This record gives sequence, structure tokens and C-alpha cells, in this order.
Amino acid sequence: MIRRVAILVATTILASCGSIGGTPSASLQPLELMAAGADPGALDWYIPAGSATMVLLDHLDPGRLDATRRALLQRDLWMSFDTGYAREDRAALRARLAVLLRRTALPAEEIGRLPDTYAESVKLYPTSFDPAKPEQPFLPADLFDPNGPWIALHSDGVVAFQHDTFFANRSAFIVFVRHPEGRDAGLRFVEGLAKRKSPEIPVGMAFANVRRGLLISDGGTPVPSPFTESVQLRHYWGRNGNEQAVFKFELGRRDLRLRPLRPNEAKPGYAVSFEHVSARQSLSIPVMSTCLDCHGAGGAGGVQVLQHNMTVDYHLRPGTPEQEMAKVVRRKTEHDSWRALEALWRAD
Repeated sequence: MIRRVAILVATTILASCGSIGGTPSASLQPLELMAAGADPGALDWYIPAGSATMVLLDHLDPGRLDATRRALLQRDLWMSFDTGYAREDRAALRARLAVLLRRTALPAEEIGRLPDTYAESVKLYPTSFDPAKPEQPFLPADLFDPNGPWIALHSDGVVAFQHDTFFANRSAFIVFVRHPEGRDAGLRFVEGLAKRKSPEIPVGMAFANVRRGLLISDGGTPVPSPFTESVQLRHYWGRNGNEQAVFKFELGRRDLRLRPLRPNEAKPGYAVSFEHVSARQSLSIPVMSTCLDCHGAGGAGGVQVLQHNMTVDYHLRPGTPEQEMAKVVRRKTEHDSWRALEALWRAD
């Protein structure tokens, strides 16, 4: 405990000297918490450059962490590495992060044995939409059932390209659709998207956008992990989208369980948020209200994948989560940020 307090005091003094690398010193808060063995308080955040940051990084010891905590630390460090990966003012920070990313790497087999956060979380909530309680969040127990009613969308490229691109392909976003009449009807609906660009949305239709995190293995390659980091659900309970129930679950770092965001819940000031950036709104704005900027339309227009399919031929068809994750892994290894990381590993 004394050692942890000393670390926090030292870095607080350094941070109090002003902004670090052009970023407010408050951005050090999640790293300070993590260095003290606490929850950083946000799913996504990035590390500013500067001497205070280096002090904190020096006190991170991945070897003392269990596999799950090492994996979570790697997710944080990887996001920070990719932030401004070509900027000269972050060169020293990138070099330090590259070393830590290698030290947090796990064998691919061990990554596969990490906690399945979705399977554990689904036990905590209703598994289907209740029209009598339209504001009650739910998590489908059969979402990943390959023979179940939820159909994963597949295309020539990545399906949720805006989400994948925002996170620089460190996460794979998988879009599912569930037809109220079951799997066969769902397959017909998806296969018909090649011709029906603006399909009718029946009462009871549901969509899910699932974020699965990638990790870097000790073989130096990105691989899919069992970490489901967020789930966005949209259930149409009015004809052709006249009424919709929308929910978002995010992974809690403390207990590794998905939890629904409250209607008026905003994000910490140091969080990185796709919703807020896309909506050009402050992090102080409730997350769920920002979703309306992209998904406020009724019918098929409320689902971005279908909206894009109206103007661009996506070649949407039934697929599997594994297909989508494999595409994102490939995109990551072809990205300049990954090449920059490999170059630092070779130079080390």
C-alpha cells in the first residue's frame, strides 16, 4: 500500500506542473489508478506523452498480473500506441509501449481460455425483450448459437466499417439480425437484401452490434479474444420501426461483466467514445442520446448497415462471427500502426 501511495504522489507532483504533451494532466487519471492496482474507470482511454507518464509506466509490472489483467492492460496500452502512432512527439512513449505490449502478450491458447464475458453476463439479465417492460435491458442467451435465430451479417468487406475504423481494427464489430419468425425467416431476410434495398422491418425484428476485442499473442500476431466489450441492441416493437427499444451494454473492468448504460449516463472526461465523436458532442452528454444522431430514423434507416446498403452494394449475406473477426485481424496486420509496432519490435 505504501508503494502504491508513493507512486501516486510522485506522479501527481509531476502532473501538476501543467499539461503533458499538450493533453490535460487529468488524462493521467486512469493510468494512475491502474498503477495503484485500481479500476481505471473507463473501457477506452489513452495515455498522454510526458515524464509523468514514463514514471507510471516504469511501475507497471505485467509479470505480477494474472492472465486476465495482463490482457486488459494490453488492450489499454495498445490503444495508446495506436494514438498518434506516426507523431514524433509520441516517439519515446511508443517505444516504451512497444516493450510493454510484448511483455503483456499471452500464448494464443491461453487467450482462448480467458473469461467469456458475454457467457457470464447473460446470466444476469432477461434473455428476451418484454413488450410489457420496453425499457428493461436484455441479453439474448442464443446470440452466438450457430443454429439459432440470430444471423451474423457478412459482406465483401467489414460490415461495421465505421466502428472498426474508429478503433483501428483492435476490435471486431459483428452485426446480427433476428427475425421474429425464426432462423429460416432471418436467412431469407438477409439473402433478400441484395434486391430489397429498403426492406420492411416487421414487429419484433431485432439487431445487435457486438464488439469483440483482439489481443496480441506471444507469437506477435493479433488474435480474437473471448472479451465481448460492448453490445448494442435495437428491438423494433412498432410496425416498420415506429417504436424502437435501444440498449447498450459495456464491459465493466472490475467484475468483467457487461452492464447496461443508464439512460442519463455520460462517460468520464478521459474516456474515448465512438458515439460522442460521431455525434460531435461532449462526453458530458448522455451516451444513449448521442446514438440518435446516426440511428434516429425509423425502419431500415435506423440501422446504419441497412442504410448504407441502400446506396452502396454491400453484398450482404449470412455469415459467421469468425469470418468477421478474421477480416478485422487481416485489416489490422495491413494497417500502418501495426507495421510501426513491428518495426519497434525488430529494433529492440
